[in-house]
Formats: sequence, C-alpha cells, structure tokens
Amino acid sequence: MAFLPGFRKTAAFIPYAPKIHYGVKELGKLDPEHPGEAWSAKIDGAHSVIKFKKGKLPDLFSHRRSKRTGGKIDYTAKLPHIKTPVNFNGQFRGETYAVDRTGKAVEPEIVTSFLNRGVENSLAYQKQMGIKTKTALIDVESYNGKNMRDAPFEEKRDVMEAVAKHYPEFTLPAIAWTPKTKERLKKEVLSGKHKQSKEGLIVHKTEVRGAPFLKAKIFNEHDVVVRDIFEEESPTGRKPMAGGFYYSWGEHGDIKGRVGTGFSHAEKEDMLRHPKKYIGRVARVQATKVSKNKVLLKPSFIHWHVEKNIEKQAAWSKQTVIIDKSLTKDREEAKSLARPFTDKMYTSRETGSSFRFRQRPPSKFVPGSFRTKQVKPGVSIVYGELKKAS
Repeated sequence: MAFLPGFRKTAAFIPYAPKIHYGVKELGKLDPEHPGEAWSAKIDGAHSVIKFKKGKLPDLFSHRRSKRTGGKIDYTAKLPHIKTPVNFNGQFRGETYAVDRTGKAVEPEIVTSFLNRGVENSLAYQKQMGIKTKTALIDVESYNGKNMRDAPFEEKRDVMEAVAKHYPEFTLPAIAWTPKTKERLKKEVLSGKHKQSKEGLIVHKTEVRGAPFLKAKIFNEHDVVVRDIFEEESPTGRKPMAGGFYYSWGEHGDIKGRVGTGFSHAEKEDMLRHPKKYIGRVARVQATKVSKNKVLLKPSFIHWHVEKNIEKQAAWSKQTVIIDKSLTKDREEAKSLARPFTDKMYTSRETGSSFRFRQRPPSKFVPGSFRTKQVKPGVSIVYGELKKAS
C-alpha cells in the first residue's frame, strides 16, 4: 500500500486567513472497518502555507496575519531544513514541527518558542535543544498552474508523494488504509508510542469528492484564553509557585473557571515569577464535560496551542545589543558584530567594558521589565516588554 499524505478542505483558499471546515470526533470511537476512509497521523505543529516558485527556495509562512503588521508571518529563515530550490510552481499546506534526537515530535510549546524568536535566537535555541525542524505536506492548493483545491484525494496524494520523494526537507504524515493498519496506527497514537502524533488522527473521506476532513482526538480538548495566574494554596515547604490559571473562552470574555493540574513544577514556578508572559496565551485543556454555563468540569492543562500563540511572546523584544570589549575596542567593528542581532540601531554608547547599541527607543518598553541574555561569548541582548498600543 502506498504511503499517502494529505487531507481535504471544503473552503477556497484566502491568503493568510483560510476558512477550514472540519468535524471533530473522539479517537477511541473510530471504527477501522468503516469503508471509504484513510487515517493519517495528526501532527501538532504550526499550520503553514508553502509557496513553491521554480528556481527558488520554498517560502513558508503562517496562515494567520500578523496582528502587529497586518502581513504574513514568515517562518522560512527559522527553518534550517528548507535549503533546496524547487523545479516547480505551486501552493501547498503543511504542518511545521520539530523532532528530537530520537526522531520523536517535540512538545508544541517548543515549536511556539522557536517560531516566536528572532532568526539568530531561533537557530541558537534549536541547536541548544538538539532539535531538527520538519514540515509535513498535508494538502495541495495549486500545482504548476493547476487549481487543485477540489481535486480528487488520489490526485493530491500523487503530487505530495512526488514532492516528498524529490525534496527530503518535506515529509508525510504516516497513514493507514486497511482495517488492520488503521487499528495498528490508532493503538500507536493512543499509547503515546507514535513518533509523529500524541494528539490523534486525521480521517480522509476517499469516496466523497469535496468532503471535509475529520479530526479524531484522544482527549475532549478545548482552547481557552489565560486571563490571570493564581498562586498555589499549599506549597508544603517547597518554593512558591503558581497553582494554575483562570480562563475564559475569548480574549475579552467572562472568566469561567480555573485550571490547576497538568503543569510541570518548572512551568508553575515560571508562571508565578512572570505572569504577564502567560496572560493572553491560548491553552489546550481537557475536561470530562462542559456545563450549560460553559464551565469546564475537571479541566487539566495539556499544552500551549502552537498556532494561536505565535506572536503572543512577540511583546518581548530586543532593546539593546551589548558587545564586550574583549571582542574589540573599536566602535565600528563592534557595530558590525552587533548588526546581525538588530533590526535597526537608534543610538549607541560606550562604557568601560562594552559598546551598547539600542534597538528601540526606551519609551517603547515597560519600565523594569528588562532581562539580559548572552547569545554568544561577548555578545548579550537586553530584552524588554513592549508597551501595548493605546
């Protein structure tokens, strides 16, 4: 049986803001004997639009527009695996993720973290974490001038398999066609042993043209917005940490309850120290039920939603780049060393031990929010929290 990727969407492509219609079903209730279906691993990464232009490197970007600029959020420079010019034109959909040294997909919050950083910091972070970026092809919108949004599933499969075969920077979600292989894939995902997915499966309707795809998830999952952090009530002798967060269904909706389980100790300590970093994030939680008043019953934190948190951390930006005089005592040379870590230099000054190049005017930052991080020997960056636009 061929190795098939992809899924169908019913809506036409609208640049950067597609309208995708799908169903959601509990993974445990999927029937492998059901005819006319193929099941593929649901990879939880950053949903990506991929533009292929003959003779050029592929261009990958978010399907969401930037809230700050109104333009696309470009991923390409932060993805080391994108390195081969292509010999065709087209527009595909993909899921950008990362794997650890064993080849297993990393947690979604790690994907969010490296996509939210500047290029230099993102690449350094990936090296530090020992991860490799990947992009799985999941749909074809156009190929060599042909509109393929409503093409048969088999035709899309052939195109994606051909691209993945010739360009190793792109991979395919594992897929099953027969009842036996479907049951095996389902068990692997449910047990947490599958390398590509901890979330669930995508169900493709192979006999219905234009049918929406179906997400089959392990948990009864919900996306909620973090509105505030509360402190742990009974520390029992250990260092203070957060107990969890209060949530609402929307950014400005009524607070419906709180989530207090599912976090690591390190995460809870960081939440208490830096609550502003978490307020406004979108969290995925599981619950046994949702009440009539939209309150989650027995909620537990799963992870941070990758796509919906892209740019959530962007409020933290570079303020100053510091070049230690152990590298050079010449201002112009120091400036050249600082330039790869800056977007625009406003001012510079010299101290007894360093040259400092300011990235943004001080009026842009929240007072007292600054942190310093060394990015390489002799080079440090001061970060600050940007003030919200009034």
